[in-house]
Amino acid sequence: MNPQRLASRRQRGASLLLVLLVLAAMLLGTLAFSRMSATGLVLSGNTSQKEGALRASEVGFNAAFAQITATGFNPTATNVISYSPVRLVTDAQGLPTAINWSTAVTATVNEFSVSYFIDRQCDSATPTNPRAECLVRDIDEITSARVDADPLPPRYGMTYRVTVRVVEPRGTTSFIQGLMTLGL
Repeated sequence: MNPQRLASRRQRGASLLLVLLVLAAMLLGTLAFSRMSATGLVLSGNTSQKEGALRASEVGFNAAFAQITATGFNPTATNVISYSPVRLVTDAQGLPTAINWSTAVTATVNEFSVSYFIDRQCDSATPTNPRAECLVRDIDEITSARVDADPLPPRYGMTYRVTVRVVEPRGTTSFIQGLMTLGL
């Protein structure tokens, strides 16, 4: 047998094996790239849902602000929907545990369901000494320029915690909290 023929047969087999290995590597690379692209799409979708939930939560904060600044609002009332005159106990994440979200005021914003709850940051419904029993913030007063003028009593603002719950279209629930201080 011719030695050149034997060498060419071995080379053809080696070339085929090399081409198969290169094709397998290219296939794995293509699969990994497509998987990364799909993961990127999912992550960007999650980010847009979270941003949408945050934007929708503004409706809850605005409604809560309107409720506590409304004429005739009684901060010591115990029978107001989505409101507690006392500070609620919270869990490890800082969310009040006694909220019944099925009875809270709820609005629909686009495809998001937005509910809110307000709890006044006081230890009792009718505090006798709000500065000691409530979370308050001093409000700067303009003083009189007259030398003989009596000083004005210091003013303070009562603090309310607003917890907004947003349920996204895919069923994910987000909670956003903020504090509001209103002058007395």
